[in-house]
Amino acid sequence: TAAEFAAARQQLAAGLAQATADIVRRVEKVLAALHEVELALPPKPTESQAAAVADIRAQLARLVPRGFVAVTGAAHLADLTRYLA
Repeated sequence: TAAEFAAARQQLAAGLAQATADIVRRVEKVLAALHEVELALPPKPTESQAAAVADIRAQLARLVPRGFVAVTGAAHLADLTRYLA
């Protein structure tokens, strides 16, 4: 019925704001951890560092690709933060 639909919609809407805020906090932690790693990498690595830095950058690109929130899923965002720490 219309009343049941309205009640279900209201119940879902109440939890949606909190769920969204939780995901945003997790994403912020991932991006902060990624930023820390990127800051630690030399912008112009020496010849002896080049291969290692390239490998780290490739791993970062795989861990945090464009659209990483959808790819990773909300439940696993904390794992990304841990991997980047």
